[in-house]
Amino acid sequence: MRIRFWGTRGSIPTPGSHTSKYGGNTSCVEVRTDDGAVIVFDCGTGARALGTSLLQEATRPLRIHLLITHTHWDHIQGFPFFAPIFAPDTELSVYAPVGFQQNLEQAMAGQMQYSYFPVKLDELRSRMRFYNVDEGMFNIGGATVETQYLNHTAPTIGYRISSRGASVVYATDHEPFSPARSSLWHPGDARHVEFLNQADLVIHDAQYTDDEYPQKVGWGHSTVNYATDVAVEAGAHRLILTHHDPTHDDVMVERLEAMCQARSAARRSSLEVVAAAEGHEIYLPESAATSIRRGAQTALGPRSLAGAKVLLATDDPAQAQQIADLLSPDGVATEVVVQGAAAVTRARELVPDILILDANLFDRDVFDVAASIRADRRTANIAVIILTPTLDEAAVRRGYAIGLADCLGKPISPPMLHARVRAWLARSMHGRRRSAIVNKEEAGGHRPAPPPERMAGADKELDRKVEVLSHVPVFAPLDRAALQGLARTSRYKTFAAGSLALRQGERSESLFLITSGRVRVFGRGRDNRVGEVLLQELGPGDVFGEMGLIDELPVSASILALTRVRTVVMPGEQVIELLEGSPALSFRMMQMLAKRLREADKLLLRDGPDALTGLVNRRSLTDTYRREVAAARRRGYSLALLHVDVEDLKGINLKYGHDHGDLALQAVADALRASTRQSDIVARDEDDEFIALLTDSELDGASLVVGRLQKRLTELVSQRGLPMPVDIKVRIVAQKNPPETLDDFTQQLGEAQGLSLRRA
Repeated sequence: MRIRFWGTRGSIPTPGSHTSKYGGNTSCVEVRTDDGAVIVFDCGTGARALGTSLLQEATRPLRIHLLITHTHWDHIQGFPFFAPIFAPDTELSVYAPVGFQQNLEQAMAGQMQYSYFPVKLDELRSRMRFYNVDEGMFNIGGATVETQYLNHTAPTIGYRISSRGASVVYATDHEPFSPARSSLWHPGDARHVEFLNQADLVIHDAQYTDDEYPQKVGWGHSTVNYATDVAVEAGAHRLILTHHDPTHDDVMVERLEAMCQARSAARRSSLEVVAAAEGHEIYLPESAATSIRRGAQTALGPRSLAGAKVLLATDDPAQAQQIADLLSPDGVATEVVVQGAAAVTRARELVPDILILDANLFDRDVFDVAASIRADRRTANIAVIILTPTLDEAAVRRGYAIGLADCLGKPISPPMLHARVRAWLARSMHGRRRSAIVNKEEAGGHRPAPPPERMAGADKELDRKVEVLSHVPVFAPLDRAALQGLARTSRYKTFAAGSLALRQGERSESLFLITSGRVRVFGRGRDNRVGEVLLQELGPGDVFGEMGLIDELPVSASILALTRVRTVVMPGEQVIELLEGSPALSFRMMQMLAKRLREADKLLLRDGPDALTGLVNRRSLTDTYRREVAAARRRGYSLALLHVDVEDLKGINLKYGHDHGDLALQAVADALRASTRQSDIVARDEDDEFIALLTDSELDGASLVVGRLQKRLTELVSQRGLPMPVDIKVRIVAQKNPPETLDDFTQQLGEAQGLSLRRA
């Protein structure tokens, strides 16, 4: 196995004479196994030179496996400049964990929009496959790849590659779980050490010194001493310090390298410590077939968190709302209890996937509370996470002994809490599914039936489809003969995470039954003026595509696969025949449709965008404001509020008619959208009033928006041939420490001086 470093820097490229020895490019490491597999860790700016080198090779086609730890810019910013992606004979497989609210392909495509790059992802000529990974294993040729979540501000995966007895671990970006600088007593650190166990080579995040780290807690990176300590503790043979801080020049990196070498020697360890340098090559001899250290759980295809249950025990309403907001986009249901005794009782009733205990809520030691919960048979398998103002070593060691999942110091870092909760949900939900299978086997005295593709013979395949269909409530009225007829003409179809199963406006001639995974149903308004509206999410046992079959019209909404989704596809003609011949089946279908329409109506009435302008409504803006103000306070930037009032709309309606009044409102809305950034939120407040929430903006920035607004509105009124002027009055307010609620912020507009913008 040969390893070569093409990028060693963290956060941002730092080229120059002061970084010439160790390199200024961001993370990128090439690994070649003896059987010819080409594996690349991360795709920072170092990938540009790597791509040029790969294209000079005679071997074609190029088959490259790109393992990305996470999609922060310094780990993917070299991708658009990685030359093999433009070659039609390149076969590129890209692996990475699912980020926040988007899959891997969406994240990679984001930096290749025309706003940032001249070529879009879907215009590349290479053959690319994207794999969202979770914890587990998969194979690349003869090599085994093991994955584990790291402790970072976004879901981040560490990779361990084993090939014929040689092993290399790549672990960046990762922050110590314990606040102590020289102790590994936290359960998260112990798990990390286990992942590095006896590795021939560990390539580890080492961005900070011990003196720098206290000002960087929560940023998601390690100290050089921590990297050395975990490698020594794991019995690793060689450590490469990487992800050098942008402020560390060659002299500093060399000094840190010597310091870590001395630290290893002081512990009488044989660990070799070297600082990563661009161009540095390492060879690890391969020999016998490697043995797999862990179970065969696949890492490919992320485990859906939709439907997961989190019980949060805290008396801090702001913290509770913050955590619920972080988890809700993943489909996680968060329930809050505000009394300690109630938390223990409710945990036994609900049996959540994760129980989060705020130490401030309990009169007695919160670790004793966790021990009592873990001792109860009903709650023994719940992952327990403790939030505490002080991470006491003795207490956490005691918690670790009773099976505590995690422990975080307060005040919490919301992004890091989000990433850690997601990691534990993936582990605990998988463990619960495995336990359910084992319990079913023990209760029934036999193993569950294998999936259809592994069954021998068409009869078994047919019986399995019939069994699947019979457990769907909408098909309950059908007898076995009807189910068999439907099963014979049905087929299985799988949709990759992030792909569209159905597209709004197209025709569908099939009914789809979800057997695993989850999908999102969303639609757009007329002429695409109204933005995407989330209608609902569907999971196993639900069907979609029924509306197009019944009314014979194009599909009314798009269906997006949130995870890898497996479906049974039933021919539309046969489904219609069954509906016509079975009143009971028709009634079940009608009940299902009525329920979905009712839920969609509630959603649209509450959170749907304004039908006339396509802007979000006041309620939606209020919900968004809570998250934005939390981010502004956390990061120390200002928020600005821009209020726009259309002057004399009543006069326009009386003189020109309400249609022209609507056109005036649409012109103002479109001008506002064109004058603000994508990160800003524009909403329709009242009939003739609009609000724009400008993130990371002060009065000067808001004033620039007003100038652009005036110019754009004048252009639109002219282009659309409106017979009347559209005059507006604008008020702005900005604050470094914005108030808790949107209502409090808008009240400050009353004190702001209004600026009337009239067409000349």
